[in-house]
Amino acid sequence: EGGALQINTTISEPPGRIAPWREALREWAASGGRLAVNGASVDWGETALRATGDLALDAQGRLEGEAQVDIAGLDTLIALVPEAE
Repeated sequence: EGGALQINTTISEPPGRIAPWREALREWAASGGRLAVNGASVDWGETALRATGDLALDAQGRLEGEAQVDIAGLDTLIALVPEAE
């Protein structure tokens, strides 16, 4: 079964270069770079996800920030996750 994914983002303080990518990401984060998720949506069968938020990288390269996520059909997604043995 097919689905759809749409993402609209704004990157502040875009890096001046792309490679090597890890170094470029560190420089971007150090300069105050942020990723604004203006709208993201996933539609897959009975499941739909909508999200917005503002994200950045911390000093260790981990995501930090806030996001608002709304999910319809969460039970369908949970049923797809295999049980741990």
